[in-house]
Amino acid sequence: MVLKDELFNKDTVNRMAIEINKVEETFNNELFVLEAVSSFPNLELKERMSALRVLLKKHLPDEYLVVLDIFKSVSENNKSGGFVYGAFLEYIECYGCNDNYVDKSLEALSHLTKLFSAEFAIREYLNNYPIKTLACVMKWSLSDNEHIRRLASEGTRPKLPWAKGIRVDYNEGAKALDNLYFDKSRYVTRSTANHLNDISKINPEFVLMTLKRWIKSGKQNDSEMKYIINHSLRTLIKKGHKETLEFLGFKSNPDIKLTKFDINKNILNINDKLTISVEIKSKEDVKLVVDYIVLYPSKTKKMNSKTYKLKSKHIKCGEVLAFDFNKQFKDYSTRKMNEGEHKILIQINGSIYAERSFQLKLK
Repeated sequence: MVLKDELFNKDTVNRMAIEINKVEETFNNELFVLEAVSSFPNLELKERMSALRVLLKKHLPDEYLVVLDIFKSVSENNKSGGFVYGAFLEYIECYGCNDNYVDKSLEALSHLTKLFSAEFAIREYLNNYPIKTLACVMKWSLSDNEHIRRLASEGTRPKLPWAKGIRVDYNEGAKALDNLYFDKSRYVTRSTANHLNDISKINPEFVLMTLKRWIKSGKQNDSEMKYIINHSLRTLIKKGHKETLEFLGFKSNPDIKLTKFDINKNILNINDKLTISVEIKSKEDVKLVVDYIVLYPSKTKKMNSKTYKLKSKHIKCGEVLAFDFNKQFKDYSTRKMNEGEHKILIQINGSIYAERSFQLKLK
């Protein structure tokens, strides 16, 4: 089943509608479901959520605060949540971000994030009421509820996927992370690490300084701190950022030699696999992180790059690290192949050691 149909269908909408009707008897749940499901066929996932929000506005009372109370009552009676409840959060985003309701709306967002994350809806409030919203974020970072603590991190991420941009300085959004990095919940620490990974694309030095400070505090156990470090730095590692690799114990100029780097074809057809053979000999005991970079030609003939992880290993003096791997070149939903010269580069501890070229043919 297609994801949008799995998340937004007659059954999921009907469950939500019945729960609303239990709280608000004037709510015509059968008509609501009929109108919702009738609108779905031509709508994508996010559009279906917005369609539900519009129908909630149509079928619920006109008084905004009354609607908030209905939503909160539904939340208290619901333990499972789901994507359809994103319409509740979108309702608050669209109709409650104003001087009359901002305080009640922010309170409702923290309450309803247990049903469906308020990470998208809160961004409207960060843009229009930054001081008030950031004060709530700091309070939420100390909540007893892991969903609310996660919201304090996820909602303020500088580059949250599929979300509208925020005008809040990343330094301000990151302050709550100082309350979250030693959280006991992976649900929260994963968001904290993702938040730092976002910042790493803006200011790598800020991220490294923050991680060093957190390590020094000793508040998080070693295993979870290692997870946070690796997840926070994954983009910088792929980029071969020297300071990051040195921070992780990877020497900038290891005494090694790339003794083999072969590809099995010089001409490749679309959907074919390319076999790459690599052999590295070390003249010292050293930690290596080995990646490969593919340079893809665009329609404008500009080369786009993507880095893929290969190996991370501590090898001894005289040891040879040898391996083969396959890379298939096919169309993806996020990338369409273009005909022409492609390149494969081997990156070791952030430095490029060699490259090979091949031609890709689409027919």
